[in-house]
Amino acid sequence: EGLTALLVASTFGHTHCVSALLDSGADLFTERDRRERGAIYLASMNNHLATLEVLLARLDQQPDQEKVRSVIDDIDR
Repeated sequence: EGLTALLVASTFGHTHCVSALLDSGADLFTERDRRERGAIYLASMNNHLATLEVLLARLDQQPDQEKVRSVIDDIDR
C-alpha cells in the first residue's frame, strides 16, 4: 500500500530494476511511501550501496539543485 515499483526495488536493492524504472520515467523526486520516504532514503537505510550509487548518479544529471538538496536532506532526517 502506497509503494511504487521504484520504492520497492530501492528497498530490496534491485539495482537493475531501479535503473530500468528510472530509464522508463519513474520519478526520483516525487515518489514517496506513506512515511514520506523516497528511494534514496530507502536504499541507504537498507545498505544497498550499488542501488544507492545508481540513484545518486541520477541526481548528478538533475539541473534543479533545489530538488537535489531536498532529496539529500531526506537521508539526514
